[in-house]
Parts: sequence; structure tokens; C-alpha cells
Amino acid sequence: MSDYLQPAFYRFNQDSLELVRWIRTRVGAASSILDLGAGCGVIGIELARAFAPRDLVLVEAQEAFGEFLRKNLDLFLGPGTRGEVELRRFSAFTPSTRFELIACNPPYYLRGNGQESRDPRRGIARSFVLDGWPELAGCIDRSLGPTGRAYLVLKNERRITDTALAALGGFSVRTEVVGATLLIELSRLHEDRG
Repeated sequence: MSDYLQPAFYRFNQDSLELVRWIRTRVGAASSILDLGAGCGVIGIELARAFAPRDLVLVEAQEAFGEFLRKNLDLFLGPGTRGEVELRRFSAFTPSTRFELIACNPPYYLRGNGQESRDPRRGIARSFVLDGWPELAGCIDRSLGPTGRAYLVLKNERRITDTALAALGGFSVRTEVVGATLLIELSRLHEDRG
């Protein structure tokens, strides 16, 4: 997985790979996948390689990732899956369809907390600078199918997890701690909603 093209200011980390492994143990199939905060696309593309969905949508707020996302789709996405890149913030993304599987390694550090980056683009990838937890929760709500599942990975720090879980209170939430990460599975409180 190290062959993914990435901008010089960014490197995906073990959190992304842990999320992919965890989802693969929980999901048998998915005909549509949404990767929110896609970065270079490693999570969404690796899940698409595992599940061969009909559609994969990669949403990323930073234009600097656009070229890398498109090239990585060309290089690594299997045949039969339609890949799409949406360069939008969580608050500006309105899907044309609902998804069975949503994956997200969000920029979970809270502004003013955690290590600040000298590069503003890296800061946006690490911290909620453009949007926040309420916007991400709203995006998941707009995008998740009635029986779909969303999966997130966070650093297992109380301030981060408390803020995230409070914002995600409109969903049924399951969590698992793996090392220094918190893995979260979301589903609709009432599966007939949507």
C-alpha cells in the first residue's frame, strides 16, 4: 500500500490501514462506498478492491489532493467499479445516492489542541479547520443508506472521543479500542429511516 501517490506534505498513517482491516472483518459486501476526507484515497480504494462495489466516491476538501486521487483511482481501482472524486467540504457534499458503506479517517484533532502543523494544508488534514464534528455528522446522515454502516477511526484520547461521540449521538454507535486508536461503527437508530 505504500505505492499510493501522495502530496509531499501528507502521508497516510497506520490509522487508515487499521480502519481498512477492521471494516473487512465486519462487512461482507458493499455495492456503494463513500470515503469522507479521502486524502490520497487509500481507504476507499482498498475497500473497493476488497468488496468490488459498483460505485466508489472519494470526498476531499483540499484541491491539492485532486490530482493524486485521480491518479490513484487509475492505478489501483479494479475494473467494474466506477470511481468519482468530489473536492468538497463535508458541509458542502450532498450525495446523489445513499451509500451502504462509509469510511472516514477524519481530521480529528480539535483546533488549538494537539500538535499544530507549520504547513496549513497538513493542518487541514489533521485538524478540524474547515468543518467540524457537527458538519461531518450531518454529511454522514445525508449519505448513509437506511441499512448502511459508517466506520471511523480516531486517536483514542478522551477529549477527541468525547467530542466525536457527542456529535454522533444521532446514530447507533459501537466502539472498539485497538492500540492507540478508537474504531467506531455507526448505523441508523431506526433502520427504516433514510
